[in-house]
Amino acid sequence: MENKPKMTVVCSPVGGTGKTMIAVNLAVALANKGEDVSLIDSDLQFGDVAMTLNLHPAKTLKELAENDHAENAAFYFVKHESGLNVLAAPTRPEYAEIITPAFFNETVASLRSNSVHLIIDTAAGLNEINLELMENADKIVVVTTPNMHVLKNTKLMIETLQALGQKDKLTLIVNKSSITTAVTLDQIPVLTETESVFYLPYDEKHVNESMDMGIPLVTQFPKLEVTKKLNEIMDVPNGKKRKKDSVFHHYVSKIIPRRLEGDNG
Repeated sequence: MENKPKMTVVCSPVGGTGKTMIAVNLAVALANKGEDVSLIDSDLQFGDVAMTLNLHPAKTLKELAENDHAENAAFYFVKHESGLNVLAAPTRPEYAEIITPAFFNETVASLRSNSVHLIIDTAAGLNEINLELMENADKIVVVTTPNMHVLKNTKLMIETLQALGQKDKLTLIVNKSSITTAVTLDQIPVLTETESVFYLPYDEKHVNESMDMGIPLVTQFPKLEVTKKLNEIMDVPNGKKRKKDSVFHHYVSKIIPRRLEGDNG
C-alpha cells in the first residue's frame, strides 16, 4: 500500500495510557498481513513488550550494548509466532545506563536499513532518545486518554512536536475513549490542535486478559471493535483531515485551555 511509513514511533506524555498495548498490536497486525515488521522496546528501564507478547528473550538491548554490536542488532531479535521480530528492553532498570543514546541511535539506524516496517515503543515523556526518534520517524503516534491531566500533558507534547517541525508526522490515538470525563471526544481535536485522531473504545476485560496472557488483541479477539480500530490505524496516511466543530471550538477556546495550561486561578 502506498504511503506506508517505514519507521513508526509510538509515544505518550505519561504512563498508563496503553501505549505498549497499542504498539504491540499495531506491529502484530502488520505481521499478520505478511509484512516484514520489527519492534524495538526503547523503554530501557521498564519495558514490557516481551511480556506483552509472552516472549522470553535470551538476548536484549543490554547484551547488544555490552557486545557493542549495533550493526548486528538483527541477530539479537527474538521471533514472535506472528513473524514479528522483537528487540527487547533490558530485564532490569539498572541495565538501562549501559545503553547510551548514541549507541541506541546506531542500533535504530542499523535495523531501519534492514526492515520494511520498524515500530518503536518508547518510554513515556520526552527524553533525549525519544526526541531523536521523533526527528527521524516517518510517523509519530501519540497515545492519550480523555482524562484532563493526560490531555494537558498531551497538548504540551504536541506543542513540542510543532516547535520542532515534526507535527505533520503526528497521529493521535485517544485510548479508552468511551470512558466518561469532563472532556467530550468532539473537543479533543481542538484542544490538541490535531486533525489526525483515532478513538479506541475502553475494553478493560479483554485488554487486561490479552496483556496478562501475552496474546495480542488482534490475534486473540479479532472481532472486537477496539481490534478493528487498531487494524485501521497503520493504513491511514499522516495528516488525515478532520473538520473542527465551530461551537465546540468557541467553547474550548474560551474555557478549557485555561485548565490544560495549568491555570488554577
